Amino acid sequence: MMMRAFLPAAALITFTTSAMAQVVFQSDLESWTAGIPDGMVGPHSDYPLEQLAVELENVHGGTQAVRLDLGVLPEKKVTTGPLTVASGQLYDIRFWVRGSGLLRTGLYDGRAQADGYAPFNEVIAVDDSVNWQQIIRSVYAENATDQGEFVFAVEGPTDGSHLVIDDILIVQSALDPVVASISEIQFTGDPQGISPLNFQLVRTHGIVTGIGNSSYFIQDGAGAWNGIYVNYPPQDDLAVGDSITVMATVQEVEGLDEFWDHTLTQLIAVEHFIRHSSGRPVPEPPWLTAFDVADEQWEGVLVRIASLECLEIPLPTENQWLAANWQGTTKIDDLLYLTSPTIGSFYTITGIAHYSAERKILPRSAADIESAVGMHETREAAISIFPNPADDHLTLDFPDLGDRSSYTLVDATGRTVITDRILQQRVTISTAVVANGLYTVVLRNATDAIYSTVVVQH
Repeated sequence: MMMRAFLPAAALITFTTSAMAQVVFQSDLESWTAGIPDGMVGPHSDYPLEQLAVELENVHGGTQAVRLDLGVLPEKKVTTGPLTVASGQLYDIRFWVRGSGLLRTGLYDGRAQADGYAPFNEVIAVDDSVNWQQIIRSVYAENATDQGEFVFAVEGPTDGSHLVIDDILIVQSALDPVVASISEIQFTGDPQGISPLNFQLVRTHGIVTGIGNSSYFIQDGAGAWNGIYVNYPPQDDLAVGDSITVMATVQEVEGLDEFWDHTLTQLIAVEHFIRHSSGRPVPEPPWLTAFDVADEQWEGVLVRIASLECLEIPLPTENQWLAANWQGTTKIDDLLYLTSPTIGSFYTITGIAHYSAERKILPRSAADIESAVGMHETREAAISIFPNPADDHLTLDFPDLGDRSSYTLVDATGRTVITDRILQQRVTISTAVVANGLYTVVLRNATDAIYSTVVVQH
């Protein structure tokens, strides 16, 4: 990296308030020293200085701007000089640009990860050498430092690529989000399901569990209250398993033309988006019944329901269908993936619990629709689970279920308490140390699953 001394930006930095926002850095690029705009080209700049020049023609304001002759140049960084940034503060970077090239903004704050850099904003493709456009992007400081540098990362895809930048203004954002976990947003005792943070701007984190054309879901843990719907277009390359932070507004939505029994908690108007990493495992979906999944606590959570029978073919106008088993009914909707079920067939369905006038399950791909042909035959077989209520033991007595057979004892929150393989036709489970309450026994083989409810009462 080419290093060069730079002048302190004190003359360009003010600590006044303008439009309720503190100015951190301001430059009209009129003042230069030794061929460098004052207050620019900090220690983390690696842009070739011989390709940086004063622009005197068609400037945005004043008489000078900075011209970056890119040509075919891999991404390089032009940064400000060291500035003081505060931990947990959002900053707005505002500037004007024209030319042809690629550009994205960021922040170096010396954080422990990513070599000290905040995640960069999305790439902006500039393709107008005559007309100026204003760019406004936000970056989030994680580490407090007096050596922060705001970054303009530029790239030239063709021989004639160049960018001209003028009138840079960096301010503390007026946005003041509430930092909250998803469960803090979702958990409520309100009968309508209204979030305690309704109408609040929040900053929250989660793993992407499902992606639609114009929305997506995130979840920050397994179990109840830990998922939420982000009703905002996803980034083009967003993928399930991405670990992200979003800054958005909490909104409860309800029916306009028809009455909804509850409201849907969602995040809208995403102001800031950070992708921390990709390929993370999504939270393990709890096994629920079609009855229990309708509870408010599962809204936005990835869940799994066994032995659902298709009762109707999806209508082309709605693309949703009614599914039922002996424990309740639910709708299967196409918000994330279009399914093609067969009437009378049984399916084990993994999907995200959602609400839109009625409770629904949203499969995300073909892998979420597991054929459960023969489920009813299994249910009609001579399976005995006793005693019920159970005290210090529970006995499972059944015919051979075939390969890969297993049993799981799941509590009322969807947490697995006991699980093991089935190696013989009678299994005794010790429930002596299991808390009193309602449990679900899940019996599975390579293709099927069956549920049964038991009570543990010492």
